[in-house]
Amino acid sequence: MTFKDIDRLLSIEKHGSISKAADELYISRSALTQQMKQLEKELGFTIFTRDHTGICMTEEGSYLIEEMQKMRTNYEDTIQHCRQKQHDAQDSIVIGLMPNLKSAFLPDVCREFRRQHPKVQIQFKEYFLKDYAHKFQTREFDISTEYFYNYVHDIKGLRAKRLATISHTLLIVPDHPLAAKTSIGFEDLRGHKLIMYRRGITKSEDLLRDYLLQHEPEITILDIDSYDGSLFTRCELEDAILLSYSLYGQSFPQFVSVPAAWDIPVHLGFYYYKDCRPVVKDFIKTAEHMFRT
Repeated sequence: MTFKDIDRLLSIEKHGSISKAADELYISRSALTQQMKQLEKELGFTIFTRDHTGICMTEEGSYLIEEMQKMRTNYEDTIQHCRQKQHDAQDSIVIGLMPNLKSAFLPDVCREFRRQHPKVQIQFKEYFLKDYAHKFQTREFDISTEYFYNYVHDIKGLRAKRLATISHTLLIVPDHPLAAKTSIGFEDLRGHKLIMYRRGITKSEDLLRDYLLQHEPEITILDIDSYDGSLFTRCELEDAILLSYSLYGQSFPQFVSVPAAWDIPVHLGFYYYKDCRPVVKDFIKTAEHMFRT
């Protein structure tokens, strides 16, 4: 039974007449009569009875039409929902964020993009680092947060747009002896503990780790898997220093932020899929234009 059959049944039930239903459906009376006879044969029960007053529905026919009407309504609602969902997706962008690091230039890009595309909705979803790459791979968001550019990953199909290069900074508890320095080099860190991402998370920190292991054995490295609210307490208790990035010191106001003296670049930018929707490409173009000028 098809939706055309349902339309035919509903039309006959509405008009109580084969001829009037045939006119509404733009088919011949004989064709509609034959189609209904064939449908009754396939279903195995009588839908209509015919007498001198016209077409009457059997009890089974009335029940069938009632249920088919529900099915038709549900079908139409489903189609409309899918169309609306696709339309909404075309006019929205989802950006994945990670907690504990406040984006440095993402807000400016979003403001400019909204000025140019006022009808496009920008959504933000937050994921912890351990889940972030997987969520991006399953396309739960369209664009990565800016500092994910510095992270190590093996997600296929991505394109990268580098927007800025920054440097490392050291986050230090206020009463630490190095907190008063204007910059900190390797010689200052000798005999101290340095908290940094474990190997395999960020590109810049892996480069720094390789250098420290080869040339600075007096600097003790403590590994973390992510930034969280316990880091300040850990730095206080373990007399340790937290490695971070120059643009993100504002994310940890309880620390003193001191620039690192070494020259290991930290690249920032956005990742997005090469087969992304046009509206996502427009967002990337906006960011590129802002930081090129």
